[in-house]
Amino acid sequence: MPDIKSIRIPLPPLEEQRQIVTRTWDEIRRIDDVVDRLDSQVQLLREHRQALITAAVTGEVDVPPPSA
Repeated sequence: MPDIKSIRIPLPPLEEQRQIVTRTWDEIRRIDDVVDRLDSQVQLLREHRQALITAAVTGEVDVPPPSA
């Protein structure tokens, strides 16, 4: 298909492409680290919530009545 072969796609130089890929992977790793830390915090908050619920049900913690 000569029409398709004649299409030119502008691309940055190869070294610039490599730099873009490297920066992109670095950013992906940084985002993955943030997601992992957030997942850990969410898990700790869930455990804390469950501990508070247990403490409230067993009477270890005073739960004030709702204010009117």
